[in-house]
Amino acid sequence: MLMCDACQNYMLTTTKQHNTIQKQQTELKTLKTENTRMREALEQERYNSQMKIEKLNQKLDEGRNYLMGVRPDELQIDNILEILGFGKNGLEAK
Repeated sequence: MLMCDACQNYMLTTTKQHNTIQKQQTELKTLKTENTRMREALEQERYNSQMKIEKLNQKLDEGRNYLMGVRPDELQIDNILEILGFGKNGLEAK
């Protein structure tokens, strides 16, 4: 079947537009997937940060409780460092 030039141009344009839309839909799906992954990673980082803050608050409370519970003549620098999460040499304990 023969088509006039205008019809052929219309069909070609429509096909190109269809292909462009399909490509954009695929890109959108990819972006949505990446967005979801990034949100999940961000949420995990927030959780990890909150856990670190809670651990540091716990160490601070332990140190405060230790300092409030001993007489000044009983204070031991080594004990204070350990309660605050450091080694006896003052470096962070693992």
